[in-house]
Amino acid sequence: MSKIGEKSLQVSTHSLMELIKAWDPAKDQMFLEPEANEAGYWIGCPGVFQEGPNTYITYRRRRPRGLSPDRGWHCGILEISESNGKVESKEIWSINKEQLKSASMERFAIHKRGDTYELYISYVDAADDRWRVDVMESDNLTGFDPAKRKAVLTADSTKTEGVKDPYIYVEGDKEYMFLSVAQSGAIDNRDAAHGTQDIFNTEYAKSATGYATRTTGGDWQWQGYTLSPDSSGTWDSNTRRINSIVKLSDGYLAFYDGKDSFEGNYEEFTGLATSKDLKSWKVETPDAPAILSDSPTGSLRYVDFGIMNGELVLFYEITRPDGSHEARIHRF
Repeated sequence: MSKIGEKSLQVSTHSLMELIKAWDPAKDQMFLEPEANEAGYWIGCPGVFQEGPNTYITYRRRRPRGLSPDRGWHCGILEISESNGKVESKEIWSINKEQLKSASMERFAIHKRGDTYELYISYVDAADDRWRVDVMESDNLTGFDPAKRKAVLTADSTKTEGVKDPYIYVEGDKEYMFLSVAQSGAIDNRDAAHGTQDIFNTEYAKSATGYATRTTGGDWQWQGYTLSPDSSGTWDSNTRRINSIVKLSDGYLAFYDGKDSFEGNYEEFTGLATSKDLKSWKVETPDAPAILSDSPTGSLRYVDFGIMNGELVLFYEITRPDGSHEARIHRF
């Protein structure tokens, strides 16, 4: 496979989907290990950023609820390198949730606009217990200052019940930000919906993909939903959260997280969707996930990718037999 441009491959959708069908996660390399071998300890949530030959990944550490500092307490940026055929990482920047006065953090995303690096962060807003996305700016990847963060998208500005997990895709002079959005009808009990400080873990909302756009020199404009769960009782009837998008020779393919119930909020599966315009998406895995792990839950989620040494490499979070989560890589 050869690279056309950032996030692009000279292969067809059919060819890549056939490779994904043959993917065996049990053979993949672990590159991030959780703090403990117990349920509730997670590491992963990777977001890939590449600049020239350099690869960086945002990531998150989580602890079980009630074990201070619990939930998504630590996020950082890793510089990725390869040595003797193995991927190694070095943390170059990090943040703890106390710096945001937040109950939890989740997926981050790095983007570069002109000479400025942008770090998009998702976290629970202490003011209303709803997820939001802010941005920090710096002239280098180690200089992000949480005290100088600026609001990008909030529950109020999008008229939703929360937004998180930003993923940025660039097409020409237009930039797209895809997000996990709490899609909800009328809420009759706001304490129940937001009392856990994570509405995605309640019956009051589904997790859909929404998006915002901007052009050169402009600000982000909320556009609404682009991939929503349906009500047909499918394996992804509660969650359809786009994690990453690759441009192929005949269109776009997205890796998305799916689940059939809010009770599986932390153990999502991976599905595939295709598009011709980045706005309308067709689910290519209507009957079952594209890939499962060998854990009791089968969960494999947060798939992102990069091009390393001319190879397509997937970075993802996976559940282990003991219930903890680790991060692995897969090479095609």
